[in-house]
Amino acid sequence: MLWRLYVLLVVIAVLAGGFIWWLLRPGEAPPALAAAPLAGVRGYVDQPALSPDGSRVAFISNHLAAENLDVYLKPVGPGAAVRLTTHPAVEYSPAFSPDGRSIAFLRAAQGGFHEPSHVIVMPAGGGPERKLAEVRLQPDPHLLPGPFLAWTPDSTGLVVTDQESPGGSASLYLLAVGAGDKRRLTSPPQGAPGDSGPAFSPDGRTLAFARFLGFAVGDIFVVPLTAEFMPERDAERRTYENRFNAMPAWAPDGDEIVYSAWSGSGYALYRVKAAGPEAPQKLSGAGEGGLSASVSARRHRLLYVRSRSDVNVWRWEAGGLQALVTSERFDGFADVSPDGQQVALTSARSGSLEVWTCGSHGSNCVQLTSLHAGFTGFPRWSPDRQYLAFFSNLEGQNEVYVIPASGGRPRRLTEDPADDILPSWSRDSNWIYFASNLLGAYQVWKVPAFGAQGRPAQVTSQGGFAALESSDGQFLYYSREGLFTTSLWRVPVATSGRETKLLDSVYANGFAVTDRGLYCLLPRPNSHWGASLQFLNLAGGQPRLVAKLDRPVHQGLSAAADARSAVFTQVDRQLQELMLVENFR
Repeated sequence: MLWRLYVLLVVIAVLAGGFIWWLLRPGEAPPALAAAPLAGVRGYVDQPALSPDGSRVAFISNHLAAENLDVYLKPVGPGAAVRLTTHPAVEYSPAFSPDGRSIAFLRAAQGGFHEPSHVIVMPAGGGPERKLAEVRLQPDPHLLPGPFLAWTPDSTGLVVTDQESPGGSASLYLLAVGAGDKRRLTSPPQGAPGDSGPAFSPDGRTLAFARFLGFAVGDIFVVPLTAEFMPERDAERRTYENRFNAMPAWAPDGDEIVYSAWSGSGYALYRVKAAGPEAPQKLSGAGEGGLSASVSARRHRLLYVRSRSDVNVWRWEAGGLQALVTSERFDGFADVSPDGQQVALTSARSGSLEVWTCGSHGSNCVQLTSLHAGFTGFPRWSPDRQYLAFFSNLEGQNEVYVIPASGGRPRRLTEDPADDILPSWSRDSNWIYFASNLLGAYQVWKVPAFGAQGRPAQVTSQGGFAALESSDGQFLYYSREGLFTTSLWRVPVATSGRETKLLDSVYANGFAVTDRGLYCLLPRPNSHWGASLQFLNLAGGQPRLVAKLDRPVHQGLSAAADARSAVFTQVDRQLQELMLVENFR
């Protein structure tokens, strides 16, 4: 009898061990995927949205109108793209209703993103439009990327991105399609750029979204919902890489979230468990350059934008425009040294965004930092050319650092729990100005550059972003908000004088101070892509056109002190194409 009991115990132990192994077995690696271009679309494409049955895709393009971004509709497969909107304003963020009957999208105001955008609904095949509401929304690829709309699973409401006041943090709201009333769903920290990218899980009980706390610092969050699509509890974080994580979409089974992330080698698609807390995995076989993923659960289709760009530093001088610093990776956000002999810049040529310096002709480039953070860059020379100030999210949020121009260990200057970005030097080298959302909206602050660590001092009170002192140290020039285009102001440095507006519309970080005046990057009228380089003589008068720039420009502008040249960041080549993955699981 004892041997029978012994055998029984052994069998039970083996079965129990096998059951425990089955519960704790390592998860299978997701199968490799294959992506193919969606044929029949030319020109710029962005923000695709698959129909619920996966048979059609709505997207933004200039397919038939080169200077206008409209909503288009195309079958997934053979068939031409059809232009659904012809309004001259920019349209963006299309979304199919779950019943497949309607498409919602946003239309920017004619005056640009400083005015509220309109929430529009139209039949999915085209037809009369209906305005549902207005939202305050100033999209920015680094501070608040899209998408900005998502339908509720019953097609009776929309989750929209909105700001209670201009310059405030963006939150997600539930908009009733019939009544037009809005109820708040999320509450980002005060001063953060905010929440965007809403996406409902297949069962409709969880909302995923991206929360941006600063420049290029975003993470994926989830919040469980009631049957009325209101939050059951606080949102929970699902990614922790301290980098650009955005644009979530749900895998067909609802267990995982697919999203876009940026590394030094560019954008890519990743997947993370919706329930947490496993580490994200990069999609295998597809997703390189991936942005704006859209998923059809019914047909197990994944559609995304593959984005490939060539971004370089360019210089203007009397002889015209010429490429200054180029590579196969990102090169940009350059600053000319005070003596004009060197250029500091942000480059990804080593595999991560780092601070580099090059000679005045773009040669002899040297890497100064090796932080391997989500973002490091926007260097600025000290007046004596001995140091560079820059910012990095190395420690989880953007902070200001200083490094010797000859190389060495960076020294951190800011320590407050805020987004501290875009440093620049006072002319006496005693102070470093920077933008921070420490008290809510971005303002210009300053901190001692050397010596004992001091508390930052607030400089502006009505909003401030990029800031530069005049050559004589008498005035501080600054942009008002940290978005695509904004106003340019100045204030006396020595006294608490009146803040004076100089220009209504410049790129937020697109101005440079010289001994004779300011170079500025301005958007060109009636051109979605182009900008103009202009010069503002501070003795009076209107800005003078220096050069027309037909390709898109990035943030950042710098100029030699004698005003004979200026450098800026230009997108020389940008290819965006729709990529389709079948059997996505």
